[in-house]
Amino acid sequence: MKDLREAIQPEEPEDEVMRLGLALAGMVPLVGPFVTEGAAHVVQQRVARRNRENFEAIVLAVEELWRALDSQMTLEEIVASDAFVAGFERAMRVAGESESAAKRQRLANAVATAALDPNFDESERDGYMQLVERYSDLHVWLLAFYCNPVGWLRGNGMEGAADDMIRGGLREEPLNDALRVDRARAVPAVTAALEDLQRDSVLGAFQLTESVGDRKQFNPQTTRRGRRLLRFIREEHPDQMQPPMR
Repeated sequence: MKDLREAIQPEEPEDEVMRLGLALAGMVPLVGPFVTEGAAHVVQQRVARRNRENFEAIVLAVEELWRALDSQMTLEEIVASDAFVAGFERAMRVAGESESAAKRQRLANAVATAALDPNFDESERDGYMQLVERYSDLHVWLLAFYCNPVGWLRGNGMEGAADDMIRGGLREEPLNDALRVDRARAVPAVTAALEDLQRDSVLGAFQLTESVGDRKQFNPQTTRRGRRLLRFIREEHPDQMQPPMR
C-alpha cells in the first residue's frame, strides 16, 4: 500500500444528508419541491466537503507522525490496528459536529498519536480521546498557559506582567494579563473551563480570588496528566498557543 488515503477513504453519507435536508426544508410552509431539493443539495455538499477536509487532516497527521517517529509499522498495520480504527471513527464523528478548525486538527493529531505512539497505553488513549472530544479551544489554551505562565507571558511580549520584581498578588492576575481582561473570574466561560479542567485532574486545585505571596500566582498548575494530554494532541510548544477569546 503506497497511499494511506486509499485504505481509509470514508463513505460520504449522501443519502442520509439528502434526507436531512429534505426533512428540514419540509418544515417550512409553502416551500416548493425545487427549493426543497436545492436546500438539501447545499447541505449535502457542505457536509461532504467537511468530511473530506477532516479526512485529509487525519491522513496528514498520521503520515507526519509516522515519519517523525520513524515508525516501523507499515501502512497496512496502521490501518488494521484497533487504536487507529477506533480513533478514526470517533474523530470523524466529533469533527463533523465541531465549528472549530483548531479542534478538528487536535482530533486528527490524537488519532495519529493513538495509532503510532507506544508511550500511551489503551486506557490513556481512551481517556485522553474523551477529553479531546469534550474540550473547547479555551480548555486547551488554559492547559497550555498553566504549563508555564511566566514563559507564556514573556514569550508573548508581556515581560512586564512577569517581571521578577513582582512579589505577591491574586492568582488570577497572570491570567488577566494573558487574556487582557480586568477579571478573568468574571468571564463565565473561563471559570467553567477551569472547573472542568480541575475536575478532570489535568489542572491543579486553586482559586482565582486567592491572594498569595512569593510570586506563587505564577506557579505552573498543569498536572502531569494535563501535560500528557497536550503531548497526545501534539501541542509541543504551549507558550506559542494563543487564547481564543481575544
